Amino acid sequence: MPADADLQVMVPARRAAEIAGISPQRLWYWEKTALIKPSVRRDISQRNIIRLYALDRLTELVVAAEIVRSEEHTSELQSH
Repeated sequence: MPADADLQVMVPARRAAEIAGISPQRLWYWEKTALIKPSVRRDISQRNIIRLYALDRLTELVVAAEIVRSEEHTSELQSH
């Protein structure tokens, strides 16, 4: 994480999923499989975890989501 991370604008996980056009569950799965991890993760308790995404990670999420959508679309076209 850059030294100026305190100056970055970050969004919570639910908003990051909305921006990328994916479900919060898919975002959680991508984090769990280490595809794309949040910029900041703070475990407040076992059930309360703060996950924040900076612009660079949001960009990665949007690109990954677009790739998944294009692959799904290609699969649909090939099955017809």
